Amino acid sequence: MEKRRVRGRLQLLNDGREHYLNFLRNLTPQIILLSTIWLASEKFDIPPRIDFNNTFNTFVFLALVCTFSLAVYANITRFRDQCFVEFDNWHSEQQKTLAAQGIKGRRHYIEMAKAIYRYKFVETIEIFTIFISIIIIALAIVIGMSLHSANGIWRDSHHTEIPQTHRSK
Repeated sequence: MEKRRVRGRLQLLNDGREHYLNFLRNLTPQIILLSTIWLASEKFDIPPRIDFNNTFNTFVFLALVCTFSLAVYANITRFRDQCFVEFDNWHSEQQKTLAAQGIKGRRHYIEMAKAIYRYKFVETIEIFTIFISIIIIALAIVIGMSLHSANGIWRDSHHTEIPQTHRSK
């Protein structure tokens, strides 16, 4: 096995950069969808009240929630699948090798953990720390920006002004 420096093994610093930027570009539609969801709920009560007496509005609201959920899922899984192709291929090959050797059950997981520790430790740390952190931070930004946008639209549409604290004489 070829030994590479840590920086050379981190996907997000090499081949994964383009996939990371695509992931960030795809956050904007998620912010728009979630802002629309906040506005469609008509109130900022969390969770929004679902009223089955008004079927059309409830259907639109639920459709938006499903669309947003699918967008988040698709963006995260696409980023992971594209960024960590080498690790996934290696993992599949290891699975096949262990299965061909007749290793099953608990021993299979132990041998897989040993192989990961020996050959793909840096990549595993990257997946479980950096990748997960990016996802959590991105989702927090999506939620925060959508609430901020929805609040601004709500204020503008209801013509409420921010109270002035300094009055001119």
